[in-house]
Amino acid sequence: MSEAIINYRVETGDLVGCTSNSSTDGDLFRDITRPTVSLLDTVSLDPLNPSQVSVSWLPSPSGDVVGYIIYQFNGASWDSIGSVVGINASYFLHNNSAAEFALQRYSIAAYDSCRNISNIGTSHNTLFITAKLDICRSAIDLRWNPYINMVNSVAQYNIYVSENGAPFSFLASVPGSNITYSHTTLNNGSEYCYYVQAQGNTVTRTASSNKACEIANLLTLPTFSYLKKATVVDVRRVVVECLVDTADNPDVSKYKLQRAFEKNGPFITVGAISYTGDPIITFNDFSARTDQYSYYYRVITIDSCGNDVLISNVGRTILLSGKPEFNLINELVWNYYEEWLGDVSKYSLFRSVDGIWSPTPIVTVNNGILEYNDDVTELYKYPNYNGRFCYRIEAYEGAGNTYGFTDTSSSNIFCLVQEPHLFIPSAFTPGGKNPIFKPEFIYIDAKNYFFAVFNRWGQKVYETRIPGEGWNGLYNDKIAPEGTYVYTVRIFGTNGQEIEKSGSVTLLR
Repeated sequence: MSEAIINYRVETGDLVGCTSNSSTDGDLFRDITRPTVSLLDTVSLDPLNPSQVSVSWLPSPSGDVVGYIIYQFNGASWDSIGSVVGINASYFLHNNSAAEFALQRYSIAAYDSCRNISNIGTSHNTLFITAKLDICRSAIDLRWNPYINMVNSVAQYNIYVSENGAPFSFLASVPGSNITYSHTTLNNGSEYCYYVQAQGNTVTRTASSNKACEIANLLTLPTFSYLKKATVVDVRRVVVECLVDTADNPDVSKYKLQRAFEKNGPFITVGAISYTGDPIITFNDFSARTDQYSYYYRVITIDSCGNDVLISNVGRTILLSGKPEFNLINELVWNYYEEWLGDVSKYSLFRSVDGIWSPTPIVTVNNGILEYNDDVTELYKYPNYNGRFCYRIEAYEGAGNTYGFTDTSSSNIFCLVQEPHLFIPSAFTPGGKNPIFKPEFIYIDAKNYFFAVFNRWGQKVYETRIPGEGWNGLYNDKIAPEGTYVYTVRIFGTNGQEIEKSGSVTLLR
């Protein structure tokens, strides 16, 4: 009871044994002092049975405490949910099915033998964890509410995991200021369950959360992409073919074609193709300058989340170049084709003369040979040839490609024009072995040809604009006399070069 009437009187005694008593008087006595507030230790769930909340506390230091009342917050006020008797009682188990679906808030008060109840102490809340799959990051993201008001604060959170119903095991720890964690070491199709444990600065002070589960239905990603070939089609077009992995219908949105001048980049994107399920994809690069550059190409596979997930091998185009030499040699050079699984077995060089391509190569060389001197001395007689030569290289893949391919890659078409050559005799004999006086030449432009002969008095005895025609020694249908004559000849090569030459010739009879 919390109150009582207490009476008092005074009694005295003398030396002979006599006693005297005073009158009796009293008053009402009340114990109105509340016990000291108790501190909660932890509120914790059993992850395997999250409807049971364990509430523990530190016993009140007030000596007349006889029990404790446990409270739960209902969102607006505190509800008493039970009590325990005994000053040293420190534990209460609350059956609360809502704890599996949301955090719950608890507090405690102590009461003494006079039914004085302490103030409600500082509240604690349960831990509530959620798990959500981020398919684009191949991660399960965990989030929980902070555990507040733990004695001496939370030192860290420990995360535990169970895969496909196996026993829980420690996964990771994060500082007490963190309330998130991403699990990225996942096996596709596995079910993962988690709970988090708040750990105080005393390792034995812990509070656990509910259990949250998620199935790791991850993206199905391709395992390979192989750039089959990069080949030049014309001066502004390169075709690139790539073998891609379409097994199990992977989660691929598209493929990007990238190009660079160097093998290590930097690469720029020059095209894209959406995923269709075809194992061979073909790109056309219409922005290339195949007559100026050799390019490196690669193909990037992009998953359905927009992430780059695979980079193919590179393919390098062949750039063919060269120059004409005055000795009727065309010097040609080219770069390696890169990079086939079967490597390059050989290179074949094809040639066209005045626009007519030979159906067979003029030469085939082994891998490693990257130059050739083409002797065109037999291809000079006008009007059969005008000195315009074009070339292209074909590279052939050797054996050993693990995908079974033997591809071919073509270079740009490289054209050059030989310089015009002019030869003029110093004498001729009409009716003899050298009866016609005419210039000999190769690789000229016929429409700009001019040839004239003059006698010693400056009279024009012959003129023509038709290549191959010459003076027969007649002037006005009469035999011209022996002697020295002057000529002038002007020609233009098919390369645009002009040659004008004047000199003298001796007419012999």
